[in-house]
Amino acid sequence: MYRTIHYTIALLEHNIVEVIFNPSVVVTTTILQQLEHDLEHEFAAPIYMILDNQYPYSFDFDAQLKLTDINFIKAIAMVTYSELSLVSAQMLKKMPRQRNILMNVFHCNLKALHWLNTLQKGLPNNSTNKYMADEYISFS
Repeated sequence: MYRTIHYTIALLEHNIVEVIFNPSVVVTTTILQQLEHDLEHEFAAPIYMILDNQYPYSFDFDAQLKLTDINFIKAIAMVTYSELSLVSAQMLKKMPRQRNILMNVFHCNLKALHWLNTLQKGLPNNSTNKYMADEYISFS
C-alpha cells in the first residue's frame, strides 16, 4: 500500500491498482502528475486502475481532461456508492480527451475488478457482458 496526503494506492492483483482519494480532495493536474509519478515508480506497467469513490472528492476541469493522459494506464473502473457520485463518474467518463481509454462505472469493487481482469487477460469484452454497462447500476 502506498499513501500520500491526497490518496492511497493499493495493489489488488498483478497490474491492477485501486486509488482512493482522501475526503474532500480536489484533484488537480499537480495531483495527477504526482499520481502518475507514484504509479510509475511503485507499480509495474501496464496498469489497470480502480478509482474508488469511497470518500467524496472532485476533479478540477483540467484534471478531468488529463486523467487519461497517463500512457501506462490501460483502463479505469470507477466505483460509486451514491447517485451523485454515479452522475459525476458518468460525466467524467464522457469528457472529450486527447487519449481515449476504456472507462466504466460500477457500484461494486468486485465487478470493477472482474471487468479489469477480463480486459487484462484479453477475454471477449462486449456490451452483453453483465459487468460492462453503466445501466446495470442501481441505488434503489
